[in-house]
Amino acid sequence: MFVRSLLLASAALLALPACGGDDKQASEQCPDDLTYLTTAKPFVEKYCSSCHSKDATDRSGAPPDVNFHDQSDLFDHGTHLYEYVLEKAMPPPNNPQPTATERTAFTNWVKCSGASESHSHGDEH
Repeated sequence: MFVRSLLLASAALLALPACGGDDKQASEQCPDDLTYLTTAKPFVEKYCSSCHSKDATDRSGAPPDVNFHDQSDLFDHGTHLYEYVLEKAMPPPNNPQPTATERTAFTNWVKCSGASESHSHGDEH
């Protein structure tokens, strides 16, 4: 199991050199189907919003200031999101888990969109 996880993580990291850079470069290098609306938003709604929402009734220990209501919220926490999702620290083990494909697509979006960078964000790429 560890070897499989290591291989999946390595594959995700190998896909990343084509991503990154400035906002314009990042959005030009992300695949057309890897957008906030097609990748990040569905992932967050399915795996994160039950705890990371201002409307959550049971936050299960999620910090009150870490909410993911829109793309700018993801940009505010991009580096942590990338690390936690890639390392399978989030979602917590007692919650539904994303498939390897969903996890890779989300972390690739975080890198390609520039969410993991500390610069400003633009449209929904």
